Amino acid sequence: MLAPTEATARTKSVASDVAQKIHSMIDCANSRQCGEAIAIYGALRANGDHKAIKDLTRRGNLIKGPSGVFASLLQCAASLAQCPELVELLLNDMVAIGIDRSLSFYETSMKMLAAKKCYKEALAIGTRLEADGLEPSPVTLSCLISFAVELGEPDRAISFFNRLAACSTPHIRAYMTILRVYSRRHDWTKSLALIRDMQHSGAPIDSLVINIVLSTGIAARELDATKALLTEFSKINLVDTVSYNTVMKGLAQQKDIGQALSLLAEMCKTGVKPNAITFNTAIDAAVRSGRVADAWSVLTLMVEAGLSPDKFTCTTLMKGLQGGANSQQLTVILDLLKNVPADSNSSTLSYLFRSAIEAAAQVNDPALTAKAISQMRQQQVMLSAQEHQRLLRVLMREC
Repeated sequence: MLAPTEATARTKSVASDVAQKIHSMIDCANSRQCGEAIAIYGALRANGDHKAIKDLTRRGNLIKGPSGVFASLLQCAASLAQCPELVELLLNDMVAIGIDRSLSFYETSMKMLAAKKCYKEALAIGTRLEADGLEPSPVTLSCLISFAVELGEPDRAISFFNRLAACSTPHIRAYMTILRVYSRRHDWTKSLALIRDMQHSGAPIDSLVINIVLSTGIAARELDATKALLTEFSKINLVDTVSYNTVMKGLAQQKDIGQALSLLAEMCKTGVKPNAITFNTAIDAAVRSGRVADAWSVLTLMVEAGLSPDKFTCTTLMKGLQGGANSQQLTVILDLLKNVPADSNSSTLSYLFRSAIEAAAQVNDPALTAKAISQMRQQQVMLSAQEHQRLLRVLMREC
């Protein structure tokens, strides 16, 4: 049996050894030697020595407070493959040891886990926070919204957002996150209600926000209401080219070339400059409507605006000529094809040249057919064996 002095000395020696291991663990965590830090914690835990973190810290032997030590360990856990198990274990140990978990601790832990894309674990932190009787701050609720969306839990994200909106004005990022949730659901009613709420609360609204809502309206086939919203925000200069292109796409889908042309004119009046996508979509609206002449009129406007037609322009125009073409139109198509590079558009160019050659053969214009074949060779456009055979059959039939 050891004498009292010997027993005391041995106890101090053991305590000193445990303290040294804890210090070493903290040093490893601070220097991002995550595996080593977690390994030391595992060894301490196996002997029940991890409980000393609270006592040693209380006596001021550690630089970090007890929650700070566990925050560092959580950051290490986020860097390791067994992240979910380690996070759960560390938080459970904090509860068992009796280490306080403040709102600041939880928020810091959530940010660290999110930085490592451990969104599931970060979201679980939010659940524990409330289980401890703490009220999540607006910042925390904003983070929880993002985590829920990342994990594919839109209903939960909406619930967090509603709680956030009830206690403060949500940040623009939170608004946009929920608007994207509604957009994926094609929920026009809630999207419109949310942007009205933004107007009422004085939240900043820009073209990005508006474009998400417009896209939702087009997807939900609420074309008239969407166009009205575009007109409303265009009067206060909050829309851009993408805004008009979004509504133009809806008009093309509805085969409404009349409104498409009106929208193009309205766009120019408001000072928003149309781009190639704008004109290509208007051409598509004309072709879908069966008004090929309007498609060629839009092409003229496109060139006058100083924009170069591209492969999408040519493809759409060729679709409009399937019911019949003339030599002049095909000549324009061939001229447009000269500006389409073959490197990244080989399949598209093959289709366009084959279609142009077939159309030239149908209008019985040998010179135009020869020109098309010559130009195809000059641009080094290759046809597959199947396309060659098809083209030969067409040419032989016409001969």
